[in-house]
Amino acid sequence: MKEKKCLLLSVLFAIVTVLMGCGDDSNSPSPEEVDAMVESFFGEALPMFFTETEYDVDTCFVINSVKELQSACGTTHNLPPIDFSSNTLIVGKLYVTAGDYVKSQSLQYEDDHAVLLLVLGKTENAIASMANRYYWGLYPKLKTNSITVKKYYDEQYYN
Repeated sequence: MKEKKCLLLSVLFAIVTVLMGCGDDSNSPSPEEVDAMVESFFGEALPMFFTETEYDVDTCFVINSVKELQSACGTTHNLPPIDFSSNTLIVGKLYVTAGDYVKSQSLQYEDDHAVLLLVLGKTENAIASMANRYYWGLYPKLKTNSITVKKYYDEQYYN
């Protein structure tokens, strides 16, 4: 029994050590980790944000308050708890080939505006039609509401 406990503690210590060493010192924040309630809400509710936008137009919202969140998604019912005093929510829609999906995202600052970099992946053997793909991320409070979205395809797909 003692051996199992020692082994478990050793493995736990190794995992914690590795995770603590995985910090990224770059100036490109990735979305913040969020709790399951927030994750679940956006997994189901993203299309609600875009009922008033054109179907085939890329759209991005920068949300800095509960009031802006209510306005953007058109409801006050079951909104997730988000600390907008230290966070900014970015919610967007891309009009892309049906097999495309948002693989990762990061944020950079250029002069007086933010740039959201989206890396897109492609599903093999996808149908050559167009579709909307949604993305969202909770970031440390943005310095500005001015944002540009740039999308790139994952180089691994083409190599």
